[in-house]
Amino acid sequence: MEHLFIVNPAAGKGHATVMAEHIRTRFENTSLTWRILKTWGPGHATVLAREAVAAQPDIHIYSVGGDGTLNEIVNGLAGTEASLGILPCGTGNDAIRSLTDVHDPLLLLESLVDARVVPTDLGKLNDRFFLNIASVGFDAETVNLTRGYKSLPLVPGSLAYVLGVLTALVKRNLHEVTFSLDQGEKETATILLAAFANGRFYGGGMQPVPLASMTDGFLDCCLVSPLTRRRILGFFPLFMKGKHTHLKEVSIRKFSTLHLECTADLPVNIDGELSSARVIDVSVLPGALRLKQP
Repeated sequence: MEHLFIVNPAAGKGHATVMAEHIRTRFENTSLTWRILKTWGPGHATVLAREAVAAQPDIHIYSVGGDGTLNEIVNGLAGTEASLGILPCGTGNDAIRSLTDVHDPLLLLESLVDARVVPTDLGKLNDRFFLNIASVGFDAETVNLTRGYKSLPLVPGSLAYVLGVLTALVKRNLHEVTFSLDQGEKETATILLAAFANGRFYGGGMQPVPLASMTDGFLDCCLVSPLTRRRILGFFPLFMKGKHTHLKEVSIRKFSTLHLECTADLPVNIDGELSSARVIDVSVLPGALRLKQP
């Protein structure tokens, strides 16, 4: 049985590269069959995962990077017999928060090799799978703006996020959408954001659906209606802690399939990867990923 570690050298400002050296030290004198492969750019982790599964269908693959690297590997493994372990080495590392209280990749390295494999749900938005959370609207705009601020000299990640929120707040883009859940009656709404949750955390720890489960066979939709700028400032501290669900502007529903349309392009965030779309189809694939549970 082979253990393949897919490492993103750009993740976590070099943290993943350091982790690769720990992996070598851990495995070089063992009888296990193992390899380390490094990615060279966007999308490469998906290619590496698909090639590995084609050569050995029941291989053990480990994501050594951030949530973006993890999402790429998930898109190479969905529906296969390969198993996936997570060694979080990015900046947000949100997906791992729904799985275990242990977030140190060195500690996880010791437990993941022999960890049990749990059939885990995946979400799919249009043609892309996600393990954790996809969203449209305000939070996707914030992610995009935050990345711009992070690229500036002397701007730490925490400040970049605050600046991203404030800039999105000034814009306060609202979206007129039509949607239906599980092929039910069409509804029309004006939204600030919509999150489609398999996991519980995203955006560095925000909890749009604090009771979401990766193994219940459903996704959870969190719709947030328009808020004034003053209300948004009070809303996001609650959103961070998952204490917003009682607010009148918030609606949370479980679903298997969702269809959403907008007359203008919506900013889309899929496990931290950004795009845009006017027509969105979201669905759950129960047990489609064999996840190594620490």
